[in-house]
Amino acid sequence: MADKRREEDYVFKLLVEGPDDLFVIARLREVNQLEDNVFIKPCGSVEKAIELFRVLIEKQAVANRILGIVIDADSNLAGRWQRISQILIESKKYNVPDILPKEGLVLLPNDAEDPKIGVWVMPDNQLNGMLEDFLAMLAVNDSELLDEVNATLKTVEDKGLSRYKAVHKAKARIHTFLAWQEEPGTTMGNAIAKSYLKADSEQAVIFVDWLRSLFT
Repeated sequence: MADKRREEDYVFKLLVEGPDDLFVIARLREVNQLEDNVFIKPCGSVEKAIELFRVLIEKQAVANRILGIVIDADSNLAGRWQRISQILIESKKYNVPDILPKEGLVLLPNDAEDPKIGVWVMPDNQLNGMLEDFLAMLAVNDSELLDEVNATLKTVEDKGLSRYKAVHKAKARIHTFLAWQEEPGTTMGNAIAKSYLKADSEQAVIFVDWLRSLFT
């Protein structure tokens, strides 16, 4: 489910992989009282998000004064950053650092006519992983329960009963964690609103500070 507002009405845009990213980021923005001035666009996959990022950077910036992208590192953080940084370098519009900052990247263009750029690679710009790993970092008020989830998943795996792929373990972990809350099955975005996942945890604050720095 995409943002229902008209994309063309927004000059601040954030590209994300899918609807889960949209709802989580929108909820963090709401809880932290950030201005609702950004069109969050689910692209359908990491490949489509990266390609649209490249296309929009190449275009004139009239409709994109600020452009951000949030993608998962998955199993190759270095590879993800290399692809994004290469796009920025080849555009010749930005001075690109060698290393992705742990607090997220915010770049001003060399020419004021080009867009301000932001890059965040889930979970924290430092580790391999995905959105669900980021959300596990927000479970600071329920760390004992998260430990039990981890122990249970290990038991299931050791018995050969798990059906999920290893790369999707983070998804199994966060959804199991949410299944054991007061209201089982709460969505990841609503889990932030209900404080099952804390919007004021250290990693959430770092991410929200990146959003604030980029879109102001």
